[in-house]
Amino acid sequence: MIKIFDFFSKLKTGEATSKGELLQSILSEIKDDPLVGYAGFATKKDLHRYLEFAIFDKPTKNISYVGSKIDIDLINKTISKCKKYLPLRNFYLFIFPTFNKFVFEKMGGITGYTPWEGVVFIFIHPALSIKNIKRGIPQTLSHEYCHAVHLKYFDSQTLFDALVFEGLAEHFRAHITKIKLSSQIKLVSLRSLPQGHCRKV
Repeated sequence: MIKIFDFFSKLKTGEATSKGELLQSILSEIKDDPLVGYAGFATKKDLHRYLEFAIFDKPTKNISYVGSKIDIDLINKTISKCKKYLPLRNFYLFIFPTFNKFVFEKMGGITGYTPWEGVVFIFIHPALSIKNIKRGIPQTLSHEYCHAVHLKYFDSQTLFDALVFEGLAEHFRAHITKIKLSSQIKLVSLRSLPQGHCRKV
């Protein structure tokens, strides 16, 4: 089962709204699900707190939008490619806008987060061009999909675990998209690590 919740494409071009109105319109459509709760969070209050931080990096009164649509076919193709290598029975994708300056300037306007097994958030800055959205979605989605599968089987408990899972997700992204590894990722031989610093995954 695949469920896609596209809140980004619901933004209305040139129409100003308040931060509170935007959050409320999103939260009103996210119901308690027996498999994943409130989009991977235990309560709607917890989800609200996270989205407030992720969508807005500073206090914002009124916001307006450029207006772009998400290519759902591209998303479905990317998910199908991912499932071919890492099967996942239930997958929930939530696509949100973000007005975070850091995401736009330093992360190419798209970022992702995996709060729970089988649940992925993608955040897209509305100022991003359609071309860059189409280029960024497969990369972010495949990376986060890998995390969504890992969380089904493993619990990241340490910083080292997190680094290992980031490396695995980045290699998976490179395999799915055929785009080379980012410069931050380097191959490390397990033999070069101090004994006891790595557990079997």
